[in-house]
Amino acid sequence: MNLEDVERFEELDEPEAPIENTNNDKESEDIGKYPPMDESQMLENTYASDNDLINILKSKKLHPYLRPTVQLLLSMKNTLKFISPSSPILRQLDTTGKLFLENYVTNLAMNMLDIGNKKFFLDYAITQATNEPVILYCLVAWGGMFLAGKSNEEAKKYVSKSYQLISLKRESFRKSEINEMVTTKSTKLDNDERIKILLVHILLFCAEISTGDVNNWYQKLLQCKELLDEYGGLKEFVKLNKHNKVAKWILSNIFYHDVLSTRTLGEGTLIPIEEYKIAFIGENFLNVKEYGLDPFYGLSQNLYLLLGEVASYRRILKNMKMPLPLNYEMMDGLLASTNERNYREIENSWFQIFDLQIQNSQPPKEMVDLLLKSDPSGKFLEHHLTWYELTQISLRIYIRISFKEIVFDDNEVQQLRERGLILFNILIGTKLQSLLGLSLLMLGITSVYDSDRSLLKTSYNRLVENYHIKNVQVCWGIVRQIWNRYDWQVNLQHPHYVDWSEFVNSMGWNCCFT
Repeated sequence: MNLEDVERFEELDEPEAPIENTNNDKESEDIGKYPPMDESQMLENTYASDNDLINILKSKKLHPYLRPTVQLLLSMKNTLKFISPSSPILRQLDTTGKLFLENYVTNLAMNMLDIGNKKFFLDYAITQATNEPVILYCLVAWGGMFLAGKSNEEAKKYVSKSYQLISLKRESFRKSEINEMVTTKSTKLDNDERIKILLVHILLFCAEISTGDVNNWYQKLLQCKELLDEYGGLKEFVKLNKHNKVAKWILSNIFYHDVLSTRTLGEGTLIPIEEYKIAFIGENFLNVKEYGLDPFYGLSQNLYLLLGEVASYRRILKNMKMPLPLNYEMMDGLLASTNERNYREIENSWFQIFDLQIQNSQPPKEMVDLLLKSDPSGKFLEHHLTWYELTQISLRIYIRISFKEIVFDDNEVQQLRERGLILFNILIGTKLQSLLGLSLLMLGITSVYDSDRSLLKTSYNRLVENYHIKNVQVCWGIVRQIWNRYDWQVNLQHPHYVDWSEFVNSMGWNCCFT
């Protein structure tokens, strides 16, 4: 199953009841003038070649029908001011490539990906693109995939160019490794080059996720781990890059996507969570004074570390629950009952510890002060604190339904869901809406009554009107299918519970709930 299956699944929704028009004919004319059709729908419904589609997007006649963000993208006022026009690299791009790059800058880095710190996706990425063709091609590819679809041939061409250059860099590494005369300077060069390669993989898996991919992105995350292993592991990477802000962003991004993958939520993090904790807590790698607001999860790093730890302990519990060997099963059952009792005691003990840690967590004071300083009105800080509380609620739901396997209609689960939905709705339309993937999943799969599902659907529709990253659609498709499975189990008088991560795995998916 892929994103197209999800989109077909979405079409199964019953149509909304038509709204009676009580106003005059002038409003009807206005509605006809601006049909409810966004740029992606126009692309989907236009039977034309890729080049023709790009020309359609460039047509000024089409501008009145496009969303405001796309009008800004195509406006002459919004030139690529972040890249010098005299840059020899920029001259390598044709008109389509420049359009794709401008889409990355305007629609992604300055809009969808901005939670209050644009330094990674905008300042650093664009600076690197000015001097490094492989980074430029990644940004162009991402902008193209997001504008015209991930199967667009022009966008795929830039993805291929990126991989070709990466292959050349990797080959140069192999040659240097067999050279016995490696100097300190060349080692430094290797570190810089490896960081660029890590950045390429990150940009490409972010592009895949944002356009609805449910598998390929994870292969690029695995390649990131392989590169970190070449350093000698996370510890050596941190040691070598202790004062390198770019390396800090890169590791934070890897952690963010690692901890939010389907595989991790079911099996534990790809890189052991203890290594992340040593880097972030023991080594204080993301020191607030040097690092600032995290561009991926804001001030909530401690909650994500807890999520990774919970997921890792869940894997341990699942391994403890393995069937007894045959010779034990032949005994009188006493050992089996003892093991089950011990298992439940351990499970409950860990659950209580994690639940208390989540409830007692607080954002770092230094980060709160930093946000307040950047916006003295306090509105931006209020949004971040709202999201922090929503993340706490999402994790408390997660440890109940995934760690302890409590039924979805449990009273406490439902109370948490109700509070979470209030916070979720507050954040729609703010910069923090780009972080609502995990919350949508937790609030969604625990919406077990028709009235609650209807409310959530209204919230989801508001979200996708404001936020066009297709990963949200993937998440919604999963929620809808979990509803079907849950209803089926209830009808058969089975437990009111679905192992949602196993269900997603059975679909052949490995999603990232950013």
